[in-house]
Amino acid sequence: MRYLVPLLTVPLLTAAITGSAWQASTDDELYRSREEQQQRAIAVPPTTPTAASAEPSVAERRSAATAVLNLLSNHLTTGQIDYKFNSSGEGVLLGAAGLAFIGSGSTLARGPYQQALRQVLDRVQRIMDANNFKLQPTWGCAQSTIFLAELHRTAPVEKQPPILLLLGKYAEKLVKSQTSRGGWCHGFEDVKNSLNYDDLMATSVMALQGLGMARREGVVVPQAVIDLGLSYIENSSDPGSGHIGYSPRTGQKGMVGSGRTAGGLLALKACGQITSPLAIAAAKYVQKSYAGTEMNSGHASAQLSQTWAAWWAAEAEQYSEFWAGQGAFILGRRKPDGAFHCAPSDGKASESPAERGDMANALHALMLVAGDGFLAANVADANPKAAIFDALELVAQWGSDAPKCLTDLAALSTSEQPLTTLAVAKHLANSLKLIAKLDDPRTAPAIFALLGPKPTYTARYDEKSRVIRVEIAMPAVRITGLAKATLTIENNQELMRAKPSRKALVPGVQPSKTEIAISVRPENLLDQALQAEVNWNLAGREYVEHITLPIQRSAPGN
Repeated sequence: MRYLVPLLTVPLLTAAITGSAWQASTDDELYRSREEQQQRAIAVPPTTPTAASAEPSVAERRSAATAVLNLLSNHLTTGQIDYKFNSSGEGVLLGAAGLAFIGSGSTLARGPYQQALRQVLDRVQRIMDANNFKLQPTWGCAQSTIFLAELHRTAPVEKQPPILLLLGKYAEKLVKSQTSRGGWCHGFEDVKNSLNYDDLMATSVMALQGLGMARREGVVVPQAVIDLGLSYIENSSDPGSGHIGYSPRTGQKGMVGSGRTAGGLLALKACGQITSPLAIAAAKYVQKSYAGTEMNSGHASAQLSQTWAAWWAAEAEQYSEFWAGQGAFILGRRKPDGAFHCAPSDGKASESPAERGDMANALHALMLVAGDGFLAANVADANPKAAIFDALELVAQWGSDAPKCLTDLAALSTSEQPLTTLAVAKHLANSLKLIAKLDDPRTAPAIFALLGPKPTYTARYDEKSRVIRVEIAMPAVRITGLAKATLTIENNQELMRAKPSRKALVPGVQPSKTEIAISVRPENLLDQALQAEVNWNLAGREYVEHITLPIQRSAPGN
């Protein structure tokens, strides 16, 4: 079901946050000129790591994630958020914090950060209800849109409608603020800022990613808006090097910036354009940059750019590679209490008011959990992964309670989208093998429910060639290697001239089609049907499916 961008006011979803911690400051720029940043800078320790290991272990990363997530959660639930710059920056902080909580496995119904997520949702709702989009609002609006799309995807069904209404409102603001060139400015109006420029890539990739993900969740976003945004990225980029530049302006087209390019890749993927020549070149450029220092010191907000790179690395199954190159830089910014210093923007080890405090904490938290398998930038990755994890944990616990286990698995695994995160895929594979050992007649249906839709079969008589063509359409499965089958068309002496026909079926992550051609006796075709048998091997368990295929006729030449 799809929803139009709503125009209704949505009531508050959660309890009010009290205190003055949410008041925005009077600073008039989210990202200032380099000179102003240097004047306002607060010195921080050098970010070159001195740790014994240049590549942090998974245990180190998870420990750091837990510490900063707990800190953020405490600040949010007590109303003592450590950020007083402006409401737009606050929107970026809230969106990043919410995504980090979701990325760690929590939702509005499960996990240790449920209450913190409710507080983020409440504040994002309040900003919209009060129309509190001051100064440079595109940043916060875009990040909040991305967060709400993921919150809607992972929320219980009964909580989704009001989230979708709110998501639609945020998306509507982004749709209306797109410039005629296809990008987005710091603010909602197409006007030049104090540095004499208008739209730019950083805001544009965030807005486009948000709109792509909002469309995934059911918000109607005009295709013309998506197309114009994609053109803006193309017009700003150098397809040869893969650099997604700062803007289409002279001197900024194709500028170096691996973090910005990673943000562009997230936007391209959210809009289903990840196989274009630019996307392929950009992905290669970003992957090469993991091992360098440039990603650790980008322009304006290096930590935002590094966060994009971490999320993209997770989407591209390169998360460990990202951490091998960038992990020591990131963990080298930790404070004793688990909080984080800013990344050094423009090569300067300094902290601007827009970057420090819980802004740094939220963005670093998102870097730390982006690869844990719970975030999805693209419709093809939109799975109820948390629910699947829950179900698979139950398999291990309820091995002797097969009916309950299988019923819950079938109920929880209703998404028709494929799993692509390697860690989740391995977990699923092992658990499916465990399911296959359960001696219950519903085992095969439960495994099918987890893998996705079964193939469909169509038998059609071709009068020109006098053969029956059996077409097999195989939809994508969530994970390959767990299901294979052999289709056997049984011998019918009255109808068929040949011996039984067989075809191997191996479902993949992309839909596919194949066919069997069977020579027949056309004089006996009337009222006949093909009888077939499909012998499945599902995670090591054999399962036989019997099907009847009515024969359709096609006219000569068709």
